[in-house]
Amino acid sequence: MLKKLENQINIWKAVSSSLLGTTSGYMFRKFIFENPDSTPVTWISIAIVIFAVTVISNFVLSSLIEKSSLIRKWILGNHFIEGYWIQNIETESYGLMHTVQYSLLKITYEKFNFKVEGTSFALDGSKNTANFYSHVTEFDGVILRYPFTVETLEFNKKNNIFGKTELHFSKVGKLPELYFGTVESNVRKKPVKVRGEKIKSHIHVDITTKRGREKLISYIKNR
Repeated sequence: MLKKLENQINIWKAVSSSLLGTTSGYMFRKFIFENPDSTPVTWISIAIVIFAVTVISNFVLSSLIEKSSLIRKWILGNHFIEGYWIQNIETESYGLMHTVQYSLLKITYEKFNFKVEGTSFALDGSKNTANFYSHVTEFDGVILRYPFTVETLEFNKKNNIFGKTELHFSKVGKLPELYFGTVESNVRKKPVKVRGEKIKSHIHVDITTKRGREKLISYIKNR
């Protein structure tokens, strides 16, 4: 799906180069016609300037998409998943699903790829329990797959955990607001189920303190 961004950049570059080329060619011919005594050195200098302007304009277009989430949101439309998500890790007991851990997951864009990182914390908000991240993802517009590394923070020691995640995004309205999926790791015999919900952009998120975690948990329970 992120190929759509790359294709859009290439289209914009082609259009930009075409417009610049047409305009520059017209101005170049007009200059030569009005200045018949100009030398080849002058022509070469003008050509270099035109080339430099084209390169700079293409760089600016790429930078705009790289830095502006609004432009990416406009291009990706219903497939835009960047932002903060609250994730529930669930287990089944007596036929019912129970949340055993919360995680704050952040999805960001980086060079035609989504980067996933987050922090898990206790149900009562008393402490953060692990950090996780992934810099390589695969997204087809509905399903996000990625390998991850977890660094646990409990018991004053760090243990590395590895695994893979598969999240299925469902659309509510125009943009994805929910996902369901599974997480597999080297410390569990079976995959665990997860579900996530997009946190509204106006909600301030801070889980570095207990107060911030408790505020987020209150938001989760009352949403």
